Amino acid sequence: MSVNSSPLSLLLWNLVCLVFFVFVLACAFISMAIGILFSNTKPQWIYQVPKLASKISLNFFGTKLHVDGEEKIDFSTPKVYVSNHSSNLDFLIIPALMPSMVKLLGKEELVSYPVVGMVMKHLYITVRRNDPADRALCMQKMKEALQEGYSIFIFPEGTRNNGANELRSFYDGAFRLAIEAQVPIIPLTIYNASERVKPRSFTIYPGPVYCSWSKEINTEGLTLNHAESLKQTVKRDIQEKLDEYYGARIPQWVGR
Repeated sequence: MSVNSSPLSLLLWNLVCLVFFVFVLACAFISMAIGILFSNTKPQWIYQVPKLASKISLNFFGTKLHVDGEEKIDFSTPKVYVSNHSSNLDFLIIPALMPSMVKLLGKEELVSYPVVGMVMKHLYITVRRNDPADRALCMQKMKEALQEGYSIFIFPEGTRNNGANELRSFYDGAFRLAIEAQVPIIPLTIYNASERVKPRSFTIYPGPVYCSWSKEINTEGLTLNHAESLKQTVKRDIQEKLDEYYGARIPQWVGR
């Protein structure tokens, strides 16, 4: 399937992708639900399932990931991961790239559905953004998860941006969390997911997806007085990479 395919071909391809994705998603949720219901302890393998399902789906969609900088990252210890957010495809990219033992920050609605909600409670820490008390509770839950050996992933923009190299303002939460927990924070730049699935759309345009890890930023010894400068450092790092990709100087590794 080519990006330049006819609208009809693209529509048919997306219908095939939808059927395939529903099948993969159903298999993933059923396997995780069985693992949760019939195990006396929380089975660690359930955290491998979203990673595997995401990789299978991305490859089937023709949106294979090309990732730079993985050699910089030690995935074996708890960290706070953050990334730009421009596309619905990000919800597959993130599980595919994250370590298995990671919990994502998400909206409360994710855990409100039967069966699905039971599984989501193990994968997500949810928050009601307009409730200060719930935000404080969410922060405590994330710190406890880090202490238990999990990493945390957060979109600091809070919602999708408009794609390309346009970033929204970053919220403070991820940076306060990393400082309070004294764990490293690692930026991930997703360059062109919005070219594969445009903002506020679910139509898939096949092609490579380029991502790049930055070096981890140590927070040891930092206080909450440093949260703003840490936030700006991370945002500047992601912004500069996006500007480079969408400007005249395409990174040499892109296209590998």
